[in-house]
Amino acid sequence: TTVTGEVFEHTQESGEAMHGYPDREFLIGKFSDQFNAFGKLPVNRRDKIIELALDIENVQDMREYTELLMP
Repeated sequence: TTVTGEVFEHTQESGEAMHGYPDREFLIGKFSDQFNAFGKLPVNRRDKIIELALDIENVQDMREYTELLMP
């Protein structure tokens, strides 16, 4: 509300993911979109990165994971 009494309002929907912890499909989709946008690594690496990330607590040697992130 301004000094002259004018009222300005704007509502913006923040999206489903902002209301709670995003689900697995949302996170995978978001990662895939970013991965594909940059196009620096082969697509088969994307799938392996996702697979390892979803089970990161069982990765015995983090080099297996980090080497996939290198061009």
